[in-house]
Amino acid sequence: MEDPTLPPASLAKYGRQDSARSDLSLESDVTYRSLENGGGPLAASVLSATAPESAALVPSSVSPHSAAADMLSELGSRVVYVNQPEKNAGFCDNKVVTAKYTRLNFLPRFLYARLSQVANFYFLLVGAGQIIPAISSTSSLPYQWMVLAIVLAIDAVFAAIEDSARHKADQKMNARITRKFDLAAEPSCFREIIWRDVRVGDVLKVCNYDAVPADLLLLAVAEADPAAPVGICFIETKSLDGETNLKVRQALSCTFSQLNDPRSIAQLPGRVIFEAPNHDVNNFSGRFEPHQGHTIPLDLKNIALRGSVIRNTPYVYGLVLNTGRDTKIMQSASETPMKTSKILMIVNRGVGLLMAALLVLCVLGAVLCSVWVAQNVHSAWYLQLDDLGGVAPFRNDVAGWLIYLGYYWILIASFVPITLYVTIAIVKSYQTFFLNRDIEMYDEVTDTPALVRNADLNDDLGQVTHIFSDKTGTLTANEMDFRKMSIHGVSYGRGTTEIGREAQRRLGKDLSASDLLADSTPFESDLANVHFVDPQNEFRRDVDPHVNPVQSAWIDAFLTHLAVCHSVVLEQGDDGATQFSASSPDELALVSGAKFFGYDFVARKNGAVTIRTPRQPGGAGVDYELLEMIDFTSARKRMSVVVRTPDRRVLLLTKGADAVIFPRLHPENCDPQIVETTTQHLERFATEGLRTLVIAQKEIPEDAYLEWSREYKAALSDLDQVQRQKLGEPNHIDELEEALEMGLELLGATAIEDRLQDQVTATIADLARAGVKIWILTGDKEETAINIGFACQLLHNEMERLVINQDAFPTLSKLYDLLFARCQALRSARKDGSSPSARSAQAIVIDGRSLTMVFSHQVLCDLFLEVSQYCAAVICCRVSPKQKAQVVRLYKTNIPGCRALAIGDGANDVGMIQEAHIGVGISGHEGMQAVNASDFAIAQFRFLKRLLLVHGHWNYRRMAKLALYVVYKNIIVYCTCFILATLSGGSGTLYFNNMWINGYNIFWTSLPIGVVGVLEQEVPAAIADRFPGLYFAGAQGEQFSLYIFSAWIAEALYEGIVCALVPALLVGLVDSQGHSFSKDICGAMAYCAVIIVGLGKLALNIVTWNALTAFAFLFSFVFWFFSGYVISVALPTLVSDVAFPYLYTLPEFYLVMYLSLVLCLGRDFLFKAFKREVFPEYYHVLQEHHKRKTDPAQTAWTPPTLHYTLFHADLSAPKPQFEPAEAPATGASLPLERDRAYTGFAFSTQVMEDRFLNPLRDLVLPVTNVVGTLGRRLARSPRGGAAAGTDGDTDGGASPQSFEDKIKALPMEQQEVYELQRFQIFAGWGSSMPGHLFVTDPPRFSNADFTDGASSFDLSDWMVDNRFGSSDQWQYATKFKDFLRDPQALQQSLSSKERRRLKKKLNKLVGRSVRRRRWVRRDKVIADIAAATGDDVSMDPPAKPRCEDSSQ
Repeated sequence: MEDPTLPPASLAKYGRQDSARSDLSLESDVTYRSLENGGGPLAASVLSATAPESAALVPSSVSPHSAAADMLSELGSRVVYVNQPEKNAGFCDNKVVTAKYTRLNFLPRFLYARLSQVANFYFLLVGAGQIIPAISSTSSLPYQWMVLAIVLAIDAVFAAIEDSARHKADQKMNARITRKFDLAAEPSCFREIIWRDVRVGDVLKVCNYDAVPADLLLLAVAEADPAAPVGICFIETKSLDGETNLKVRQALSCTFSQLNDPRSIAQLPGRVIFEAPNHDVNNFSGRFEPHQGHTIPLDLKNIALRGSVIRNTPYVYGLVLNTGRDTKIMQSASETPMKTSKILMIVNRGVGLLMAALLVLCVLGAVLCSVWVAQNVHSAWYLQLDDLGGVAPFRNDVAGWLIYLGYYWILIASFVPITLYVTIAIVKSYQTFFLNRDIEMYDEVTDTPALVRNADLNDDLGQVTHIFSDKTGTLTANEMDFRKMSIHGVSYGRGTTEIGREAQRRLGKDLSASDLLADSTPFESDLANVHFVDPQNEFRRDVDPHVNPVQSAWIDAFLTHLAVCHSVVLEQGDDGATQFSASSPDELALVSGAKFFGYDFVARKNGAVTIRTPRQPGGAGVDYELLEMIDFTSARKRMSVVVRTPDRRVLLLTKGADAVIFPRLHPENCDPQIVETTTQHLERFATEGLRTLVIAQKEIPEDAYLEWSREYKAALSDLDQVQRQKLGEPNHIDELEEALEMGLELLGATAIEDRLQDQVTATIADLARAGVKIWILTGDKEETAINIGFACQLLHNEMERLVINQDAFPTLSKLYDLLFARCQALRSARKDGSSPSARSAQAIVIDGRSLTMVFSHQVLCDLFLEVSQYCAAVICCRVSPKQKAQVVRLYKTNIPGCRALAIGDGANDVGMIQEAHIGVGISGHEGMQAVNASDFAIAQFRFLKRLLLVHGHWNYRRMAKLALYVVYKNIIVYCTCFILATLSGGSGTLYFNNMWINGYNIFWTSLPIGVVGVLEQEVPAAIADRFPGLYFAGAQGEQFSLYIFSAWIAEALYEGIVCALVPALLVGLVDSQGHSFSKDICGAMAYCAVIIVGLGKLALNIVTWNALTAFAFLFSFVFWFFSGYVISVALPTLVSDVAFPYLYTLPEFYLVMYLSLVLCLGRDFLFKAFKREVFPEYYHVLQEHHKRKTDPAQTAWTPPTLHYTLFHADLSAPKPQFEPAEAPATGASLPLERDRAYTGFAFSTQVMEDRFLNPLRDLVLPVTNVVGTLGRRLARSPRGGAAAGTDGDTDGGASPQSFEDKIKALPMEQQEVYELQRFQIFAGWGSSMPGHLFVTDPPRFSNADFTDGASSFDLSDWMVDNRFGSSDQWQYATKFKDFLRDPQALQQSLSSKERRRLKKKLNKLVGRSVRRRRWVRRDKVIADIAAATGDDVSMDPPAKPRCEDSSQ
């Protein structure tokens, strides 16, 4: 700033110098730079101490269509304009489709999929061959196309029915209601629209408990106090990442205080530039440009993604950024895949064998015909073989051989069964009918039956080798219940959990009498999240101070601790009642438990927690002043608060895991016997699958706390210490927290049940006993995932647990070394001959970041795959939806024989559900996204056991038998036809009536196999459910493989030859009645032998009979012989024959039938009898158990490990040169965990970006404390000790000096004041509060470190320092704390990898949300100028009013 009274030469020292800190960012060298060089568009004036003309300075700005904007566009960013719908055209709509087909693409997609099947394509070619006159046996009519059309039409009907169910579910989702901003819709300014009609750029109003219909930028929220807006809301993201805890979101800083009147939304200017659509639900990058020249960075805390649910606020306003398939959750899902069952895949390969056999037969037939014609062309003159006229002459040349080849092909083309696929489709439709109506898989609570959405995979349910399961809503019921507690060595709460009962049953122990009594005692309470049963009133007795005063005091301290030490906030319900809202479901259960016992948390205001206790007369509230909060983190595993009690004592209240609390107990204040008893209680709670917390406290002397508080605030003011803490390095902050939390006094412990769904433990145990390996893939944090692993008995204390996370293995090289060493150890163990049962069970727990490292390099993928395939259990935590799908794909594509099933209930599970061979959706918990993408839908995880062990096992055996038998019966009839045709000089003469051929698959052989395919049960459902070992055969693929398929082909060929040669060779030329043995009689005998042998073959392979099966066999047998009689007698001569009823009068007919049966099936009968008696299969044993009611213990069998082809990584390759990474964090624990019993602790809270500066913390701590200490927590002050010592936190002493007095008391050269302003969308730049500055912002006038300040300051003797900031003397940033950063120093402290990562993020820009400028003393400027020029410079300052806190 120049002063007109100063000579130009005197201003040289104070001339404009571009400051390196004019625009603050972590990225001084980033390609993405701010689009502006000056201040904001609404800056009406710039304060100046010397010249009002300086107020006219308005910095220039860059056009939005500049090269920088074009560069962003080229880099794939998206731009959404506010209130300019015409500019937002071209984005996709919000319609979501999970169905496979549409009306337009159904026919081409369906035909392409079906004709891609080898058999269908084959018959398409057969129909084309029937058109060729020279080889056609159908008068050039394509009969096979007609049959194929009928088959495909039936298949199309079933496919359309299945897909219509998907369309209905999609329509239901797309028709949900939301509210769109419309200025004409008075008085609310919002009108209802359906989700499908939402467009990019719309502003939506989403109310409490409503699902978010698209990815939204939060503009404003309903404020409890409009005079002090905070812009904070909670969202529930369990359908996105599987976490049940609530997440904190904050509306855009420049808009949330400006939109109290919804009509102001119409005046919003600007545009949003953000990342291209992607699947990463844990990150978001972008910026909001309200005007030209302004940049306000955005990240995930400003975004509500589609699928999340608004909580803890009546409504929010949001700008639609992504819709439909562009939303992050839909980006995580892929297009609905076309899945094929394993049996059908083998059949498709087996059809190749059939075609090879068919080709051999055709060549053999053509050769025989050519040889016979060549030998008899002259001798058989009556056949006129030398006449080459006509359509199909017998030619004795290569052309003739090709014609014979084609003729044989057409004659026995159905050697490949055209009816196979349609038979499979029909049978599966009936299987689906029964499965959908299974009452044992019907959930009465939600009125939800099982649902088959892809009947093609019915048989795949019986071949599952790996299950990949979500946790939240799939294994758990999304409910935390306060169950038990231990107070001063006394345990309260009786009864046991399902996990506890299962553990006792496994150990062969009985439940205690008190637990049995408690389990039978009805629990009645209107309070959610509590299930405390005390049938003998032990707690009621001890809580009475008159009965047990000592224990009563301990109980009072314990429950007071639960009611005070938490971060729960109160939420106003729709009915006006208050309810608890917590970011941690565990804390919700703890506070609810305290309320259940009368210690009710009722208010949080002015930095105090108000509770009501039974000891207060009249239900009066008691206030506990919150002095400090030390948040929970995964490393700390504990949470503490410092409070001032009503009697003015300072108490530290701490809760956390036993492993971190017990070492911090004071040895003199804690009775070792109490500690030992509490430890025993914790172990007992853990065996029941309960999540435990240890509760402790200590009293702190007032002066000791004040001294600690000053040091702690000074440490928090040191950005070096904050940065070291974030990197996991030793730092003073952790040291002070550690010192405060030592010397604790034990109060007791709590036990919370993260309630599993009913029978989850038994279901997982039975599936494991069936040989199935189970993986848990969850978005929850590591501790929670391990808790669930132990709770559902997937993990146990004897198991060796390999924990892989970024703390233990931060670099690719270290991860490679670990996996490589494990691979070598496993191979050595196998080479030594140790059996899997002899080796200790192993489990892997790996987090999402480590999985990202694994998937970043193929070598790591191979090593991880080899190590994990030997593990009994694998738990992947903190994984994104895309990573879930990647894990499934890793096994699906690399492990031969693996059949993967993925089960989940949320939108975050859609990717893995679609990727897996079989996808199962849990309905009724987190919307219908998972169900809509699934192949099967059930209401509870426990139904998965029956779905696999009963229906899957049945359907697999049925479909295996059906596929094999349908192929068999076609081969046997056409092999017989071929043999007879070759006996007639190789001429291809058809011995069978065409009516017999046409009706063979439809009338006389289809019913028995159809009934077997639908109804056969080798054991009843109860037996299959009780003995999981029965499932092993299906998972192992023992019933159907290419080898078995080939064996049945060979058997069919042999039996077809027998059925042809026995009548042809046995009877001779004359029958027993003296008539010539005609072609019709021979063909009829052979055909009857085929029917009887075929039925006998099926009867031998049936394992159970019922009335309907017997009827089907009897009916088919009788119906054939009746039909043969009708065809011969009743039909016209053109299509009839003379075989029946004459055939029935021939004794040799019955001899032929008997010999055919003996020669074809005798060996089968003997082998099956021998096998059942000497080497029985497991189902044989279970059949005898069911029939004879033997002891179940004698029939129980644990199958061996599934024998599929193991994956082997290449260990001979040299170690890759991985990219170097930053140094690992110190203090990482050893990855192997097997030293002690696991007592999972109950705490599932979200990890904050900055645990000292998050919106939730601002709600919990006192507002005055936040305002007074916010700067100190952020500042890096050279006078940290002095600042901390003058913070005004002391209670006594003289009145502190004002900020102005403190500044003026400093030496002249140190006197400087910073004026702070914040930008608001309508009000522009200013310093008023409310209006511009927030309650958590520093005051308008502050020192350089924000450690002190005031809302007003007398600037009459001050002037703006024009050496500071940009050309307008203002320094800009995104947040006030950015002013305290040294960009160059901070840049140097980051690793090269971190700097490269930051460069790629759009939100790491120079923000223009806040600004400051520096005021200096006028006398100092004059003195400096005089010293520089040697002149006597005088300046007469103009009158300057005192600057008050008002909008500028």
